[in-house]
Amino acid sequence: MGPKKVKYNLHSSIKVSSPIALSALQNSYPSSTGSFRPELIELVFKPMLDFLHQIGSFLMFNAYPFFAYKSNTDVISLDYALFRENPGVVDAGNEFRYFSLFDAQIDAVFAALSSLKYDDIRMVVIETGWPSKGTRMRLVQASKKLMRTMEISSAQIEEQQGSSGNYLTSSVFN
Repeated sequence: MGPKKVKYNLHSSIKVSSPIALSALQNSYPSSTGSFRPELIELVFKPMLDFLHQIGSFLMFNAYPFFAYKSNTDVISLDYALFRENPGVVDAGNEFRYFSLFDAQIDAVFAALSSLKYDDIRMVVIETGWPSKGTRMRLVQASKKLMRTMEISSAQIEEQQGSSGNYLTSSVFN
């Protein structure tokens, strides 16, 4: 039986995926050691990544620097977590200097994909955010600043890795 015909020929235009949480990573620090939790590799990740590779879709994931910061305030500076000016953190494994926890989280997912030989699958951060207190105006201002900083950060990652990516922002949560 041959492949089924697609009525409106949109099968190569519409991408399908399902976002993962960073809790699916076994290791995320340093970023170059990023790996998926072993019990999920054969059961979840290899079949999902095979499918995404086959259809040319993206791996979507949720990146919340707040949770990593909250669990490690003794070793992660707030400036590093919030995209503020800081001296950066050098990953000895890949020799990259990260100036934000968000960037490091993205590269940890990239390393996890690479360790399974799926480094050709493009990634999309589909959800991110940081909890805050304050007026709605402060939230809107903070969200705009976060989005602009993420755009700059994404461009820097592309430059370091020598590749271009596709970025989509679905939600920025408070």
